[in-house]
Amino acid sequence: MHGRWIELGWADPAEVFRAADVFCLPNRQTYYDLVLLEALSSGSFVVASATGGNKSVFHETGGAITLYDGEAGLLPALRQALDLPEAAREAQRAQALAAWEANYTLEAFARRFVALTETLRGARP
Repeated sequence: MHGRWIELGWADPAEVFRAADVFCLPNRQTYYDLVLLEALSSGSFVVASATGGNKSVFHETGGAITLYDGEAGLLPALRQALDLPEAAREAQRAQALAAWEANYTLEAFARRFVALTETLRGARP
């Protein structure tokens, strides 16, 4: 077994996310990956491919995640993330967590759902 191997067993996913310096989501194509929201909920520093729902989350969170383009962009994005001073990474983690709380909690989804139904109700002929 490799020295950097960590056996997770029945670990709490949030603990796993918090144990990592960076959470990387290297999709070639995605629509809306829920694991990205799980990473945000734990306050992880996120590096994700600039595709599909990752772009939406980037915009909805005010840039709380780092996006990269294509396979060639992954390694430089990870290097840049790991070279940031810890204070800068902590600030982005805090921004990610605040964005999750504002946009992706059950309460936030419920507020948007109610607002949508009210809008649709008012749009009826």
